[in-house]
Amino acid sequence: MSGGDWSTFWRTFRVAIATFLLIFLSLKLLEWSSGKFANFMNTSRHYLLKISIKQHHSRATRTLNALPDFQPINYDKNFVNELVIAGWCLAGLFYLGQTQGNLDAIRDAHNHTSMLPVVTIITPENRLPLGRKIYDLTDDPVVGNFRFIGDLELYQMLLQRDYNDKTQADNSSIWRLLIDRDSQYYIFPSLPENAPPNVRPPLVIIQQSTAGEYVIILSPEPGPK
Repeated sequence: MSGGDWSTFWRTFRVAIATFLLIFLSLKLLEWSSGKFANFMNTSRHYLLKISIKQHHSRATRTLNALPDFQPINYDKNFVNELVIAGWCLAGLFYLGQTQGNLDAIRDAHNHTSMLPVVTIITPENRLPLGRKIYDLTDDPVVGNFRFIGDLELYQMLLQRDYNDKTQADNSSIWRLLIDRDSQYYIFPSLPENAPPNVRPPLVIIQQSTAGEYVIILSPEPGPK
C-alpha cells in the first residue's frame, strides 16, 4: 500500500472503532434509561420529599407530592436498537466521505499531486477575456470591449496566469479541468507545492460554444518544455 492508502485504512479503522463504541454506549444508555432512570428519579423524589417534610417546607412538599411517579419507558427494543445502529453507521460513513472529499480536493488543487487532467482551450480571437496568442505570449488579451463585475485585481492576476508557464522550475501555473458539466468547463490554475495551506485556487467557468468554435485538449500531464 502507498502512504495515502495506509492513511485511508487507519482513518477508516479508527472511525469503525469509534462507531462501535458509540453504538455500544448508546444501547447501554437506552437500556439504563428504560428502567433504572425511572427508579433513580422516583428514589430521588422520595428522598427530597422526606427532607422537605422534616424541615416543614410545605410548598416543596406539595410540589413533590404533585409529581407523578416515573414509569419505565416502553418501546420496541429491536426497532430502536436497529435505528441507533443504523444512525451511528450512517454518521460514520458521512464523516469518512466528507473527510476523504476534503483530502481529495486538497490533493487535486496542488499541481504536484493533482490527478485532474491538464487542459488547453483554443478559441477564436477576442471571444474570451482571457487567453494568449499562440505565437506571441507577451501580447495581453484585448479587454477594451469587455465589462466586469466584482474583483478587478483578481481578473488582472488571472491575466498574468492564463497559460502554463513551464519555464518556472515548480510549474507553478498549470491549468487543469475540474469538471465538464451542463455545457460549461470549470478550469483552474493548480497550486505549486510550496503554496500556503490556506490558499485556494480561483475557478474559471467557460460556456461551451454551440458552434463548435472551441478546441479542448486534455492530457494527464503537461507537455514537454
